[in-house]
Amino acid sequence: MKENIREILGLPITTLYDYWTHYWRSLISQLQSKSNIDVALDSPRYVLEDIILEIKGNRLKNQDNAKYFLFRLSEFDKNDRAFTGLCHPIISTILASQLSEQSCEIVLNLCNKALDILDNSSYHDSLLEELARILNSDTGLTSENKSSLIYVTKLIVSEFIAKGYELEDIDSLPLAVPNVFLGCGGTVLHVPNEYKGMNINDFESEELYHEAVSDYIQHRSIKEKLESLYEHFHRTEEDAIALMRLSNIKGDINVQIGDVCIYSPRSRKYISDKDSLSKIEEVDPEYKYLNAAVPIKHLAFNSSKNRSKEKLLKILDFINLGLNKKNPVGIMQNEFVLIKEGKEIGQSTCMEGNDPRYADRQPDFSYLESFDAEQSKADLEWIASHFVSFDMNKNIQIQNSMHWLYKANQSEKNEDILLFSWFSLESLLKIDDASRQMIVIKGKNLKGVLSVIQEIVCYIMLKHTFHNKIWDVYEKQIYFYKNHDNYYDVPENIAHSAAIDLEEGEKYRIKDFFEHLNVLLHSLNDEIEKDKLKEVYEFYSGIDSINKYFDSLKNDLLMIYRLRNLMVHNAMIQSIGLDNYAKKINYIACVVLRHFLTYFKNHPKSTIFDFMVETVASGKVFMDNYEYELKKKFGKL
Repeated sequence: MKENIREILGLPITTLYDYWTHYWRSLISQLQSKSNIDVALDSPRYVLEDIILEIKGNRLKNQDNAKYFLFRLSEFDKNDRAFTGLCHPIISTILASQLSEQSCEIVLNLCNKALDILDNSSYHDSLLEELARILNSDTGLTSENKSSLIYVTKLIVSEFIAKGYELEDIDSLPLAVPNVFLGCGGTVLHVPNEYKGMNINDFESEELYHEAVSDYIQHRSIKEKLESLYEHFHRTEEDAIALMRLSNIKGDINVQIGDVCIYSPRSRKYISDKDSLSKIEEVDPEYKYLNAAVPIKHLAFNSSKNRSKEKLLKILDFINLGLNKKNPVGIMQNEFVLIKEGKEIGQSTCMEGNDPRYADRQPDFSYLESFDAEQSKADLEWIASHFVSFDMNKNIQIQNSMHWLYKANQSEKNEDILLFSWFSLESLLKIDDASRQMIVIKGKNLKGVLSVIQEIVCYIMLKHTFHNKIWDVYEKQIYFYKNHDNYYDVPENIAHSAAIDLEEGEKYRIKDFFEHLNVLLHSLNDEIEKDKLKEVYEFYSGIDSINKYFDSLKNDLLMIYRLRNLMVHNAMIQSIGLDNYAKKINYIACVVLRHFLTYFKNHPKSTIFDFMVETVASGKVFMDNYEYELKKKFGKL
């Protein structure tokens, strides 16, 4: 790797602070990846919110859920020093209740009290103090320090999400410097004329002033480096308005639905600043565009963007229900503008989505085919006067599995993605009760829908992960070695032994890669990548890691099924962990459906029951002979 690139990337990692900033970015990247379901966030707040939801929706009648909540809460009470210091007396009482049905009201009261303590910011500040303590450790990059950093970082990120930040906004927080705009490699591009006791007038040039500021930034204490996290977390929300253009609708109208305004720029303007760069309210003589103005509480740009889109989509659901048109009214992706008191404070522009200006490229969504709102003013007025937020639940059957997965993939709201993905899975694996009882599940005499789905899905995902996990990292190492100038600085002899220096057309040697994986990971210049490869290596270490994966996935499905039931029976829910569970079940549904289709291609006369029996039988054979499977895949171990 070239020296200037290494410097920009902050490599090699030599300090705890460097490790932490790299891990933070890596964590956010993994959380954003749709195909990475192994990394998830959890926190005391998430558990408390889950318990409250369970009490309100199911009165703690499901003891499997209760046991899992108790386990999670107990782990945080033992390991999260910040949480224990603030809430231990309350949590010990909740744990003593065993979350029995008789304890609902007391537990609900205690959970709300604990959340009140977390909400007053003292918990987040305590986490940052714990982070500073670890970063100031004089023992360096030890495994214990790294584990502690990973643990507390996940909790801090969880709190930022609970505060209302999106991952895109959280990503750069560790490297951000309040009031200073930095370029690549930490170069100061803009800073106020007065900063930290320095004044630009005391320097011979702006360049020297920027160098002095840069020197200060590089030599800050750990507490000063964490200043951005403090500042962003204690930031208060501001009133703002998000402007978005609508698709499949046109006209010259002005309709208020709830607090959202559907309007034509011909008759109304929200941007009063003449210096605005946005074109969203520019009047076109040929086209009668319609915009939506959505009032929101603004915290950060991406958070406001996603929050306002979710709010508008709920309005559009109701509009589309009332209008019942072939092409539903939607949101164009070409422009989003955020304004405060008439002034633009942020915007994003892209040429994706259904832009009527490009009707010849998108005939199905052309301007001419857009619904003319002026012809249905009465309908829109009725919608406006009867607007309420609601969800529609639909009956499903087995043949609709691909339909539901398609709907999930087209959805933008996390609750829709989770629900439709689960519908796809549930419809695919739906059999009558008599057949369900014939599926052999260890420790289960009476098999419900969930227990059968857990068994089938876990076996499918276990074998899928077993066969693909090693290939994913192998291909990545080849790519970065060959295409990125040996990005991780792997010595030539190790690269050759691990078979990542393959020439074009040369066959992959997965057995050689795995045999030398432990040596390879210790040669990398990136501590984060080392940890990722170590996790992969340990995954294939023996049956214990496989059992752990199996049990973890069963617990995830338990929580997803719980959320599914809350949505179906209570119409709408709000859960902090919904994003991760939606991504996970969507990925799982896709893998299971593909596995299902492959099986039926090879066994066209088989039934779904045959498919399920085959899955369980082959899964048990796989686990009972795991050492043999390892040898078959990697050779001699």
